[in-house]
Amino acid sequence: MLSTLAAATLEKLLNQSLQFDPETQQRLCALNGKVIGIAMHGTNIEFFLIPMQHNVRIQSRFDAAPDTSLSSTLLTLASPSQWLIKGDEKLGTEVQTILEAMDIDWEEQLSHWVGDIAAHQAGNFIRSMSRWGAKSSKILAQDVVEYLQQESRDLIDKEEFTELNAALSTLHDDVEKLGQRITALASSREN
Repeated sequence: MLSTLAAATLEKLLNQSLQFDPETQQRLCALNGKVIGIAMHGTNIEFFLIPMQHNVRIQSRFDAAPDTSLSSTLLTLASPSQWLIKGDEKLGTEVQTILEAMDIDWEEQLSHWVGDIAAHQAGNFIRSMSRWGAKSSKILAQDVVEYLQQESRDLIDKEEFTELNAALSTLHDDVEKLGQRITALASSREN
């Protein structure tokens, strides 16, 4: 859970930043009254984003269930479209789209709080983790596909699929011709 002080700081930072991106502010505020839970797996960071008519509130606690929840890992933090949605899928997707389209220089905003050097280093760290996460995810997906195709043989490759599809099509045609022959033979026996 995010501390009350951290939530207040994040709220102030977000609302100040939204002033530099009025389109995102308008899109977020259009969700007036909705409660969006945001959590980061592997940490105790969790907070609730509540769009209001002219700004956004952030609370460290919320007693009821949020309308939707978005969860991220450190690796997907910079890519909201990769966050997991729980609850209202449509609202979650809308929030992901809004956050993905946000055009705010977070480094600049953070520099007001921690200084230019620390903000730049934090930005570099998040960008490098995002790149590493994307690369690692791609490699992992390739390795899983290779394992399923080559080692466990639970998944066939594209060439095998094409061959299997052609064989099934031939079998289908042959069964259809056999059915026609049987029908023709049955007709000739009756005569």
